[in-house]
Amino acid sequence: MGGCAIIPDGASYEEAAPIFCAGYTVMSGLRNGDPKPGERVAVLGVGGLGHLGVQFSKALGLKTFAITGQADKRLE
Repeated sequence: MGGCAIIPDGASYEEAAPIFCAGYTVMSGLRNGDPKPGERVAVLGVGGLGHLGVQFSKALGLKTFAITGQADKRLE
């Protein structure tokens, strides 16, 4: 399944590019899960896709938990 999006005025192709593949992948998961505002979402891994998952889920009003096994990415 493909997708299309309009690049906002003032955004370069280089600035918009990461949102298309990674962003589309993350939003597909959120859309398929169909969480409602206030529900809990766990994002496993805080790397290339995970950091977008955290931002998108918080922007959607979801209670967001980021899970990582890497000590340098943990917030104690």
